[in-house]
Amino acid sequence: MWREKFKFCGKKFWPVYRAYLTSPEWQAKRQAAIDRDGGECRICGGKFDLEVHHKTYDRVGAEEPNDLTTLCEKCHKPITSMLRRRRKHPTTIFDNVIPMPRGLA
Repeated sequence: MWREKFKFCGKKFWPVYRAYLTSPEWQAKRQAAIDRDGGECRICGGKFDLEVHHKTYDRVGAEEPNDLTTLCEKCHKPITSMLRRRRKHPTTIFDNVIPMPRGLA
């Protein structure tokens, strides 16, 4: 159901995505990822303020388990910022010196 909504949402991706994040389908996938990752952040090992990060949006709405990883809020924000910068500027000098953190590659 959600995958079909994402196929046709075009420029309205983010409103559909935010609605998806409140759905029972997403909540089940989110909890499964947290359980799989031992209830801790894959970067720092923190156990509080856990979020589930999409490593790819290619299958959003029909994610496979390896599309998701558990991060704490403190780690998730800078990782998301770094990945957005890399998408905007894919060939920067930093790509060669800053490795992807454990669990995100």
